[in-house]
Amino acid sequence: MGLHFKPGVDLRNMQPQTLLAWIVASEVYERHGQACFATSLYREGTWEQVMLHGKGLAIDLGLRDSTGAVFDGPTIDAIVAELRTRLGKPYGGQYDVVDERAAKGGPHIHVEFDPK
Repeated sequence: MGLHFKPGVDLRNMQPQTLLAWIVASEVYERHGQACFATSLYREGTWEQVMLHGKGLAIDLGLRDSTGAVFDGPTIDAIVAELRTRLGKPYGGQYDVVDERAAKGGPHIHVEFDPK
């Protein structure tokens, strides 16, 4: 297991709940033969721009392999499903797990600690 991050990712203000999600995600990615890269953690800006990233309570996880190719659909589906099972609210967790495959900034999974 390894915690990897893309160059430029800001680790300041990362809350323990986010680190826990990253550790769980790293285990999930590894089970599916992939490395887990954080592509975004803390971001400054208005609430509308950064949401829980601005509080250190969100992480974006990349969906590309070491060559830069996007994971295949079944792999992404399996990773998202397992993250939702292990962290998601429907299963007793306190995290939102969002598949942002078609996101403007590139395909990723957004995980945020939001116990409401």
